[in-house]
Amino acid sequence: MLYLNFSMPKMGNIQVSFNLTGRCNLSCTYCAARKEVEDLDYEDLSPEAIIKGYSKVREKHPEATLDLTCMGRGEPLLNWLGVLAIGGIREKDTNTRLLAITNGTFQVRNKVLELAKKEWILAVSYDGVMNELERKGAGHKVVEETIRELMKISPTKTIIKMTITPQSLPFLKESLIKLHDLGTKYVMLGPISPLGKYEGNHGLIEDSSKMSSLLENIVFAEEIGLKPLLSIQRACGLATSGYYVMPDGNLSICYLKQIEPTQENRIKAQEQGCLLYNLFK
Repeated sequence: MLYLNFSMPKMGNIQVSFNLTGRCNLSCTYCAARKEVEDLDYEDLSPEAIIKGYSKVREKHPEATLDLTCMGRGEPLLNWLGVLAIGGIREKDTNTRLLAITNGTFQVRNKVLELAKKEWILAVSYDGVMNELERKGAGHKVVEETIRELMKISPTKTIIKMTITPQSLPFLKESLIKLHDLGTKYVMLGPISPLGKYEGNHGLIEDSSKMSSLLENIVFAEEIGLKPLLSIQRACGLATSGYYVMPDGNLSICYLKQIEPTQENRIKAQEQGCLLYNLFK
């Protein structure tokens, strides 16, 4: 079994995350961004801000491999101009990797497949055969069709990202079988210590019986030929390891508020667990 914190770069890599948009075509029950900061304005990240932010990081880390990650408070591929701007960086700076997180729904499917053909690393959010239970607005069959097409194009650069909740856990084995049938190789389970909020603010990690069931399903995934990855995610992992590009192109360690990425602030974030949540206390 492999363990992975998806928000953490590999040794020698610097993660640069572009919060491309606050727009989303879904309403997921556990989404921290949608539930906690919906009153904050966040315009689409412009190509100019993207280039400015990238340039600042490259100046700080001239030799590092930069992981340029498309994320967002919404569905990042809805800001297609931003995605294209990030793709354009790769054409001039080959010491980069391109990553995108997407819900893989019908509205963005063609864009997802286009990125796969360009050898982007893709993380498709899919919470199983009862996908619509938590990911409001995304039926499981729609996302499964996207996954099926991706497996024909780029099976080794596609990760299926499953957020396991107490409600979806009973269907996990069935969901893993479905992913196997679709030709999936990599499936990421978690984070079990969530950034998002479950009902009552409880995650799987607080329930030993549910954790035991999750681990049994991980063993099952290996038995049927999948490569499971377990994400145990620190709160606001980028605060101590990478950069967010803000709407004005400046760098921050928090995607909601400008917090300078100084060593002092990174240490403070680590000590406090997450500066992000302190904004709401």
